[in-house]
Amino acid sequence: MNYTNFQTRFWRPIVKELAEQGHVAFYLTQYHTRHTWITGALEAGVSVQDVSYLVRVSTAIIYKHYAARARRPIIPEF
Repeated sequence: MNYTNFQTRFWRPIVKELAEQGHVAFYLTQYHTRHTWITGALEAGVSVQDVSYLVRVSTAIIYKHYAARARRPIIPEF
């Protein structure tokens, strides 16, 4: 797959149209879906090791850039 071809011919026109229609807040490049997927997978309970394997990046990078940001601490009621 040619990233530039996909980005220019398919991704950009579709996402810009969705932004104009109000379905998405604003245009973001295709690369942003990587961060969204990794964060979503971690929040859904997929192990860091499995996410690391699927996206082909080290577990250290997952912990450094994604796992720390994906935390939603549970705050008990008193």
